[in-house]
Amino acid sequence: MLWYLPIAAAALSLVASVGAHFTFVHRPSQIACDWNASEGINWLSQPITEGAPFDEWWFHGQVQCQDKATGVFELPANGTITIVMSSRVKYAPAPYGRGAFMPPDPDYVFSDEEWAEPLPDKPATKGNHLGGRHNIHAHSRNDTSGCALAIAYKSEATDVRPEDFVIFTVVHDCPKRQRESNVEVPNLPACPDGNCICAWFWNPKNSGLKNFYMTPFVCSVTGADPNASPVDVAHAIPPRRCLDPENCNFGPRQPMYYLGTGDEINMAEPINQSPHYSIMYGFREGAQHDIFEHNNPRRHLETLVKDEPPRCDGEPSRLSDSDAEAESWRLKSSNCKCTAELESGVIEIRMESEDYKVARSEMLRNEHTRQIEQLSSSTKNGSQERAFTLKECQGHCDEDRDCQDDLICHHRERGAPVPGCRGGEQSESDFCVRPFVNLLIQRTKQLWRYNIAGTKFGPMDVVRSAEYKAGPEYFPLSYGPYRMDLNDECYLHVTSNDGVVVWESPVNDPLRRMVIGSFTGRDPDPKVWPVVADYSLSANHRDKSTEHLGNGSTQINSNDDHKALHLSDVTAMPTHMSIIGPTFNGANPPAVSPTVAPADLKTAASRGTMLRGRTV
Repeated sequence: MLWYLPIAAAALSLVASVGAHFTFVHRPSQIACDWNASEGINWLSQPITEGAPFDEWWFHGQVQCQDKATGVFELPANGTITIVMSSRVKYAPAPYGRGAFMPPDPDYVFSDEEWAEPLPDKPATKGNHLGGRHNIHAHSRNDTSGCALAIAYKSEATDVRPEDFVIFTVVHDCPKRQRESNVEVPNLPACPDGNCICAWFWNPKNSGLKNFYMTPFVCSVTGADPNASPVDVAHAIPPRRCLDPENCNFGPRQPMYYLGTGDEINMAEPINQSPHYSIMYGFREGAQHDIFEHNNPRRHLETLVKDEPPRCDGEPSRLSDSDAEAESWRLKSSNCKCTAELESGVIEIRMESEDYKVARSEMLRNEHTRQIEQLSSSTKNGSQERAFTLKECQGHCDEDRDCQDDLICHHRERGAPVPGCRGGEQSESDFCVRPFVNLLIQRTKQLWRYNIAGTKFGPMDVVRSAEYKAGPEYFPLSYGPYRMDLNDECYLHVTSNDGVVVWESPVNDPLRRMVIGSFTGRDPDPKVWPVVADYSLSANHRDKSTEHLGNGSTQINSNDDHKALHLSDVTAMPTHMSIIGPTFNGANPPAVSPTVAPADLKTAASRGTMLRGRTV
C-alpha cells in the first residue's frame, strides 16, 4: 500500500504500525531482552528497516541479553531440525512460544488459488497473512524468498562480529507456513565451551516497506564428529547476486547484512531490490555442504578467468583495469542484445532485442481492451493505506502491492502506452497491469541508468568505492587485476583475478520485477552448478594457507583473524600464488553429500578451473 510518513521518522515506530510480522521463535535459546515484547526493538518479529544504526540491527539490538536464554537450540550434525516461526509468542506452543499455533495446522501450505483468496476482514491476501495472523510479505505464492540459519563459533554473543557468522542451511520456499520440518544441518563440528551463537535471517523479496530480519539464539551442535573439518570462516565472503547461474560464487558465505548503517553492512543492493537466500545468490537448497575447510572450492580451486567471448560487430564486452581510465566507453554483449555506455558521468545499460520489439508491437496492436481508469487521489489519506487494491488498468499505483492479485504496478513516462490498456496518454500516473505484458514492454527499455560519483567507472572504481561494497574490506582474499564484463543477460559484473564476483549491476527501480520475478522459492537448484567435492581425498592435496603479497607474505590460518588488504595492495598481488599448508587428515573424511573425489573432477577442468598446485 501507500505510505506518506517521511523516511526521517523513526523507522521502528513506522514498522510497528503495519501489524504483525514474522520471526524464528524458541523460548529457551532466544537471545531476547524482553521475550514477551509486542512492540519496539525487543519485539523480535519487528523488522529492521533502512537507516537503523548498528546497535539496533546487529542481533536485533539484543546482543547484551544472552543471560536471558535458559537453554540451547540443538543442531544434530548431519541431521535435521524443526524450526517454528511466528509473529507473536502467543501464536506458538511451548517450547517455541507460550500459546497455540495460529492457524491451528502449522504445516499447512495454502495452494496458489487459496493464497490469492482475500479474507473477509483483511484486505491482504490469505496466504500473505497465513490466514490472518502473520505478515510474511508474500503477496502471491511465488513471493517466498528464502530463510537461512547462520552459526558463529564463539560462545558469547558479545564476542561475535558480523564476519564470524557463516550460513549453514537455507530453505528456499520460506516462509510459507509456521513450522518447517526436516531442515538440514551439515556436518558441523562441535561448539567451543558447549555452545555457539546462531541467528535466523530472512529478507522478503516483495515487501512494501523494505526490511530485513535477524533473530539471534544460543545453539549447540550434537553428535559432532571429532574429526569434522572446521567451518572455513577465514574464507567466508558476502553473497553476491548471480542472475547467470554459471556466474555464482560458492563456498562459505556470510549473512546478508542489509538496510542498516555502518561499514558492517555488506550488501550494496538498492532499497527496492532486496537480496534473498535463493538460487539468485548461489545458495543451494538445504544444508550448505561446501562451507568447510576441506571442501570450500575457493580454498582449493583456482578459477581461471574466462576469455572474453566472441565480439559482436567488433565491440568489446569486457573492460579491464587499464581500459577503464577513459571517461567514456561502450561495451556490447556477445549476443548483440545489450549495450553499456559511460558518457559524461552517466552509466547506462540498455537491451536491444528484435524479438522483444516484435512482441511489443504485436501486443500494442491487439491490447486495447480495457479503458484506463484514473482513481481520485482522495482515496489516499495522509499516512493511511488505501482501503482497497487496484484492478487492471486502474491507477495511480506506487508499487506492486497497490494492485490486486498478480497484477503489478507499471511505471512509465508521461504519454507512454500502458500495456493491455486504452487511454492515459496525457497522464503521468502509473497503472496496474498484467506482469507478463509489463515484462515485454519494459525489457526493451533502459535497464539501468546511474549518475556516478566522478567521471570514471571501471572495475577498480567499483572496488575502491564504498558504495558498491566490492573492496578488500569485504573480500580480503581477492586480488587484481579486476575485470568488468557485460553478459548476455544485460548485467555488468566485476570479477577479481581469483574468479570471485564482487559486484553485479542493479536495474532501475521500476524494473525490479525482472529480478524478483525471475525465480520462485520452489525452483530447483540449477543443473549447471558444480557438485560439492571433498578435496582432502586427494593425495596431492594442497591448502592455500599462505598467500604471498608483494615481497612479503601474510599467513592466513582458519583459526586466525584474516587481515584485510589495503587498496594499494589489491593490484599488487601476483596472479600466480605460491600455496603451501597442512593436509587435512582424510583417513575418515567427514560425510559430504553429494561428494566426488578429485579424480572425478574433470568436469571442473571443463568449467575452467584447476586444483591449486596441479592441473586436473
